[in-house]
Amino acid sequence: MKIIELIHDYDHPDVPSNVDIWVEKSGWSTRRHYAYKEPRFPVPADFDLVIVHGGSQHLWFKEDHPWLSNEIEFVRKAITQGIPVVGFCLGSQIIAEAFGGKVFQSAENETGFYDVSPYPAASEHLILRGLDTGFSVFEWHSDHYTLPEGFTALAYSEKAANQIIANPQIPAVGFQFHPEYTKKIIIEYTAANPNEVWKINNAPLQIGEFARAVAQMKDTYSLFEKLMLNTLDYLNTTFAHLHL
Repeated sequence: MKIIELIHDYDHPDVPSNVDIWVEKSGWSTRRHYAYKEPRFPVPADFDLVIVHGGSQHLWFKEDHPWLSNEIEFVRKAITQGIPVVGFCLGSQIIAEAFGGKVFQSAENETGFYDVSPYPAASEHLILRGLDTGFSVFEWHSDHYTLPEGFTALAYSEKAANQIIANPQIPAVGFQFHPEYTKKIIIEYTAANPNEVWKINNAPLQIGEFARAVAQMKDTYSLFEKLMLNTLDYLNTTFAHLHL
């Protein structure tokens, strides 16, 4: 499988993410496209899967980042051509806006580990197989989005209604959270941003306390792998032309 990853920030982690581990473990190939400095996007049909990473940008304020409009068009084109797209955080917002959702500034940020729960009607969805009781995952966002027409919200948190979105008519899945971050990335990112209020189960912690708590958690890879394998099963089952 040939994967293209869309990268948005110059400080994107240079240590292996769960995406890197998963790709290497699976024996697939991946190419990184640095959207913030490569305005010309490749041909979607050259790839089997598009992964859209998170970023610090705000889709409701594109003046400082005009390339975002090109990226939204690339994602829309890939999906309408039948190329599956999976987005994390900003990536899920890009998917939403590409199909008519509205991205807005949230009343309250999610920064740290939060519980994500399936909606009752979605508890047996393939993407949530083995996760029907919910899970805790790292979040870092100040924006959220309205649900585009045709999409279903599969899971929610206390502060964000659309934590996982999918559309049975088009091959796109959005995750508002960051399962792709390893514990090392989380500890390094949070230490580099001490002005944020980092929380676990809604309890704010000092940076050192937060880092120690994260270090004692189980590896984040198992959740990432389960979500991705479930997502590939969902895409292959729902869209007959895919063989991921």
